[in-house]
Parts: sequence; structure tokens; C-alpha cells
Amino acid sequence: EDKERWKEEYDWEKMHHWLQPMLPLRYTQASCFKCHNNDLDIRGAETLNLGLLLVDKLGCNGCHTIEDYPQLIKIGPNLKRAKEKLDREWVAKWIKNPRSFRHNANMPSQFGQDNQKTPEMQAWNNNEIYAISSFLVKNKKTRNPSDSQYSGDAENGEKLFGAIGCKGCHVIEPEPVNAEVTLKEYTKRHGPNLIGLGSKTTAEWVYNWIRDPLTYNPDSRMPNLRVNDQDAKDITAYLLSFRNNEFENIGDIQLDEQVLEKIAFTHLSKQMPESFAEKKLVDMDLNEKLDYVAQKSIIHYGCFGCHEIDGFENAKPIGTELTEEGSKPVDKLDFGLFHNIEHVNYAWFETKLGNPRTFDQGKVNPPLDKLKMPNFNLTGNEIEALTTAILAFNSNKIDEKLKVHQSVDELAQHGARLIKQYNCQGCHIIDGF
Repeated sequence: EDKERWKEEYDWEKMHHWLQPMLPLRYTQASCFKCHNNDLDIRGAETLNLGLLLVDKLGCNGCHTIEDYPQLIKIGPNLKRAKEKLDREWVAKWIKNPRSFRHNANMPSQFGQDNQKTPEMQAWNNNEIYAISSFLVKNKKTRNPSDSQYSGDAENGEKLFGAIGCKGCHVIEPEPVNAEVTLKEYTKRHGPNLIGLGSKTTAEWVYNWIRDPLTYNPDSRMPNLRVNDQDAKDITAYLLSFRNNEFENIGDIQLDEQVLEKIAFTHLSKQMPESFAEKKLVDMDLNEKLDYVAQKSIIHYGCFGCHEIDGFENAKPIGTELTEEGSKPVDKLDFGLFHNIEHVNYAWFETKLGNPRTFDQGKVNPPLDKLKMPNFNLTGNEIEALTTAILAFNSNKIDEKLKVHQSVDELAQHGARLIKQYNCQGCHIIDGF
């Protein structure tokens, strides 16, 4: 409306070749980062603060290098010992659609997106998923989901869950809550929503995890709560009482060896002549094909950006570097065949965050050339906050002497970010958090 009024009253028109145009009012907080990139809680810049928090919480800096805001820890669970916790069928169904198990899953949706709707692409994706799930739980021993020696009194477990601080990081919300996403709301969502746990893993695993999370994963952000044997059993019984029957009834993904071979051949032919690729494929047995496709798929989708996975410890981020993304010229952003948005960078960022596969519309690309950023199912204010953060990552730098908090010890700044990473404010009242 304002644009049309300005055209009418002031004969206004947009300057197409202005390299650093003024930001719209809703994104002006992005400019605060220029002076305050050492400040984790910028007073009066709540949208930018939320955007920076989301960069950490959603793992954006796991796939994208951001020099001014690097990843401190991988935000997804460590998958090096996944076979002790999960079975292949559960992993496959979870990868295919995380929100079929948990309505507010932190893991984004990689599959079932707009550029994967054809039957051929669905078959391709299903076999990628089957291969990845098999790889993650390879050599798994048969689990005993009804092992009673690790389970106690669920009623007392519920009381303990509220008494020892579990609610500082976790919620148990079977149904979506229509609440605006705020910094405080993310404090409650530090750990996963624990619904459906009885459909996911065993009493033995939950019991051992509660007793000492660091034994399973030394890098875990969950502390050792020092609960005794009986209390751990009671909490285990309470948590396993939550089941997801709909998820359990979803059919398992079926392997199609012909499609698996096609995927393997596609990857092989990118490394060697097709005649060599065909011979290599003939010499591989089924397990070797599954492992090969799994490893290539993990690299392709960048799973190691969020998860620790055996063999991928030194893998590099797969996404575009975002260190100065806010200054990227608009003609460097690929709008593809999609022309329903204004030709400005923030409109592109908003669209990309809302539906990452939008710019594949109208294109006919082979599977490995399709856009692959996953869908985080973001709300409107999350998209605005993240767009603000991306616009803040730009080349418009100032002298270090002019930046705020240069006198503050760098370790103190790092410590403040660690407080947020480990959610200390979930249990403690800390000034400024």
C-alpha cells in the first residue's frame, strides 16, 4: 500500500542498481549486528536475537559456514551408537517424515517435498532411506522392548519428572500448541518433546541414558542428574508409557534392488566411465550396494552437519557459505522459473526458508541436481527472524575498535553462548537470559 501511495504522491521508483539499499522496517535490526556481533543479547533487537538463536537451534551453521557465528556443537543426536537405541524400521520411518512421529520434531523434512512428488523420485528416495537406515544400525542385535528389569513405578516416575528438573529442558505435548515462538519458548524446547518414547526405544536404553547420558555420548548436553537405580526405573516406566500407535502402524519402507542399483550406478558414473561403473556394480553384493548408497546419500544430504556419524568426522559443510550472504547481489540468487516474488534478496530468503524447494518449480532435473535443503516447517515469525539474521551476515564491516564489548573478555562471551547451548537458564535464573 505504501509503495503504491509513494508512486502516486512522490513519483517514487525503486533504484535497481543500488548495491546496499535500505532495509525494510521489519528488518532494520539486522544492522545492529554490525556493531554488536560480540553481544549475544542485543537489547531492543528481539527479532535478531531470535534469529541468531534459531541459527544455532536449527543447525544452520552445521551445513553453512558462518564466520561470525560458527557452530559450537552438532545439534542432532550422536548416531555412532544408534543401533543400541533404535531399529532399522523406526529409523526409516523417522527419516521419511519426522513429524509423523513427533509433531514438533526439530529434525527437518528432507523427503516428501515439492520436487520429489513423482513416483520415480519417491522410489529413489525410499531406497536412499532404506540404505541410510540400514547403515546406521548395521550389525544390530535383536532388542527386547519389554525388558521389565529396567522399568519401575510409572506414577512415581511422573512425580520425579517434575521434581528433578526434567521440565527445564523437555515438554510432553501430545498435541501442537498454538503459541508464538519466542526466546522463552525455545528454552522449554531445548530437549526433544518426549511423546511416543515407548514406540521408539527400549527400557534398557532409557534407563541407562537417565542414569548417565555421558556414558552413551560424552558430548551430550544432558547432565548426569545423579538419580538412583529405583528412581531411574520409575522415570523409565513413565516415559515409556507414551506410545505413538499411528506411527507404529505405518508400513515399513521396502527395498527395490533395481532402484538401489540405479542409484549406485548414478553415483559411480560420476567418478568413473560408465563401463567401469557397470563392472564395479557387478562386483558388489547387496550389503556393499546398501553401504555405498547410504554413504553417498549421507554426503549428498549433509546429515553429518547435525549428527556425529562414523566415517564422516572430517566431512565439510555442504551448504552455501552465509558469512556475507546478506550482501550477495540479487543477480547471484537463483530465482529459477519462479517470478511470483519481488526481485530483492530478503524476498528470496523468505521464500527459501518457507519452502526450500520452491525454486525448482518448472524444472526437470535429475535426482542429484535437485535442490536439497530440507524443510524446517517454520512459522511466519521464525522466517522473519532468520531472514533478519541472514541479512545481518554481510560485508558491511566496521573497525574492530568501534564494536561493542571489545573490552569484555572473549572467554566471557564464549561462556554466555555456552549458557544458551546447554540451556542453563532452563533451571537457573540468570540475569540477561
